[in-house]
Amino acid sequence: MKRFLMATVLLGTVAAQAETIRLQSNMRGISSIHLNTVPTIAGEIHEIQFNLAKVEVNTLAGRPEFKVFSEKEISFSQDVGFASVPFKSIVVAGEPSTTEVIVDAGPSVVVNSLSAPSQKEMSRNAQAGTWIFTPKSRPMVRKDYLGTYRGQPLTRVTIYAAAADYSAKSMKFFPSLRAQIVTSGTVTDLLEKEIESSYDYLIVSPRALLPGLQDFVFYKNYRGHVVKTVALEDVGSDVAKISAFFKAEYKENKYKYALIVGTDTLFPNHSVNTSGSAKTPSDYPYFLMDSNDMIPDVQYGRVVASTPEEVKRQTKKWEVYQERRSDVSGLLHMIGIASNEGSAPSDEEYVKGIESDLSAAYGTKSSHFHQDSPTSKPGPINDAFNKGSGYLTYLGHGSGTSWASTGTWYATADAKKIENANVQQPVIIDVACQNGILKKGYLGETFMNAVDSRGDAVGAAMYYGGSVNISWHPPAIMARGIVKKTIAQKLRTIGDALLAGQLYLLENHTDVEAVRDNFEWYHLFGEASSNFYFK
Repeated sequence: MKRFLMATVLLGTVAAQAETIRLQSNMRGISSIHLNTVPTIAGEIHEIQFNLAKVEVNTLAGRPEFKVFSEKEISFSQDVGFASVPFKSIVVAGEPSTTEVIVDAGPSVVVNSLSAPSQKEMSRNAQAGTWIFTPKSRPMVRKDYLGTYRGQPLTRVTIYAAAADYSAKSMKFFPSLRAQIVTSGTVTDLLEKEIESSYDYLIVSPRALLPGLQDFVFYKNYRGHVVKTVALEDVGSDVAKISAFFKAEYKENKYKYALIVGTDTLFPNHSVNTSGSAKTPSDYPYFLMDSNDMIPDVQYGRVVASTPEEVKRQTKKWEVYQERRSDVSGLLHMIGIASNEGSAPSDEEYVKGIESDLSAAYGTKSSHFHQDSPTSKPGPINDAFNKGSGYLTYLGHGSGTSWASTGTWYATADAKKIENANVQQPVIIDVACQNGILKKGYLGETFMNAVDSRGDAVGAAMYYGGSVNISWHPPAIMARGIVKKTIAQKLRTIGDALLAGQLYLLENHTDVEAVRDNFEWYHLFGEASSNFYFK
């Protein structure tokens, strides 16, 4: 099941009535944080301005010595054990030692309440663990080295606009704080950064599945890529040899895209320790090319298939999507499905936010399904598929073989009843547990491999989902970021959009390990170089 997180709450709920504390008497309305980036000859200057008008304060049930602070449209930190406070993070070019940060804290406002410390994310089915509280001060500025992306060192800078005084049991807010971050490099071209290489697209497949790739390889070469195809048997069958191969090829050729072919039994994946599972299956480590790296240098996907016919069926879907060969009127239609759970924001608020962003940018119409709605069941959801849809976001529980936060569970058997072979098939972003397992018979694989009674491919154009029990807020923040960043930066490819969503998470969630978990959980059942369409 999907795991439940409240960023600052471990024990129960907060009081129903919130106290409003005004931080700036001359400000009315909603608080805001502004970021302005100015290019320089040497790099960039990033200017951050906090405008905190007020905060809402609730008592934490079971821990009356702590309060829960919140404010609409302002993110509060999630550093485990530390007081949750307003913050702004930004990923910049350069190493921590070469990144200069200048802070003008401005006037302070003391609030005689102590912010509750953020807690570890937990399984919804688990009992509350040990309360984590770190009664020590935290610097106003934090720098996290993220490794390099295609040769460019990256650092995340976090500015905190409040500090806890544990002895006085109070908080000191800096409502008009200003910060300036000076770097010697630029990240403005990070996603479209190109490096000279002998080929740009690497495909590794078991030899038995290579016949299913012939048309796809021809198509990608036709689209201007230079594709290298390698039989897995020529690389080696264990993870260590495969990792060494991917890294050696990158060091020599600097390829940008990769495609892994086969289920996890045909093409093994790494097993890594995350908060969701001590043995999380993940392809992510294959494409970390440097020590202490966090951002994969290669944008990658996988064909979860066991026969050449399945490989051909899925890769044909990608070609149809990229070439807009179906009835593409559905691109201006999205499907949003939300559970009735979560808070600050709830799943419903996340999904509504995504729908609102797309509507404002493109005029997208949404078929919206809330768990408590009588239409939140397989029939109406399939009707939305069948009329054509370019995008689908689901936020709720997952079992591996179902969406469990619809009024009536939506299962693999329902996905096989979709009839959208000739209309636009959606890119699915699935914020749920286990549905992205790299095996046959799971929900993500079913969306990619299902056929109708005529044998025509139905379901999704591509699918992005988690392989184990995933957390509540981080993947939902990523899902919102995919849309926000694609709109703001006019991103053109699936790979850039998904990476931008992960970078958005890095800038909106302070727990670095939770962000790394999210990278490790998620798999693209698709191909990263494809165009990405909202209209």
